[in-house]
Amino acid sequence: MWSSSDSRGAAGCSLLVLGLGASSRRDDAIGVHLVERLGAEAPPGVEAVALPDADALSVAQVLLEAASAALIVDCAEMGLAPGEWRLIGESDLGAGRGLGAWSTHGVGMGEALALARALGFTAPVSLFAVQPADCGVGGQLSVELWASMGELRAALRQTAGEIANCGCQEAG
Repeated sequence: MWSSSDSRGAAGCSLLVLGLGASSRRDDAIGVHLVERLGAEAPPGVEAVALPDADALSVAQVLLEAASAALIVDCAEMGLAPGEWRLIGESDLGAGRGLGAWSTHGVGMGEALALARALGFTAPVSLFAVQPADCGVGGQLSVELWASMGELRAALRQTAGEIANCGCQEAG
């Protein structure tokens, strides 16, 4: 059901990096693009899984199957400059906003996480959120996000490695 950067499968990894996004909505696909590129560059103990066009049920299923800490990569409307990113800890996802408010999807990451929690998923989760420029219909990322791709890839690789190495999920 999911595509992985290696053949181990998500079960047993210390950190699952899960890329979300709608492939037909320009910058909304940034999570998928970043995680696909993480692939062979993933730090030890990190499994990169891209879930293009996944619904909340599919995301919840992957989280349950992995049963490991997760770093979800997705675009989020945060009022920042396009291409800027933030690491958001699970405890901060609902602060002043509903969980779904961070996502640009109709049924968002918040709903997927709530479903996984209701079904027994207990591992920590953080969000690597990237500010989009344009989530309109189209298959290509915006110029702003393409220009930020190298910096975003390096930041994701470093963030994933730090989380996997320390075994914690708190946002800094």
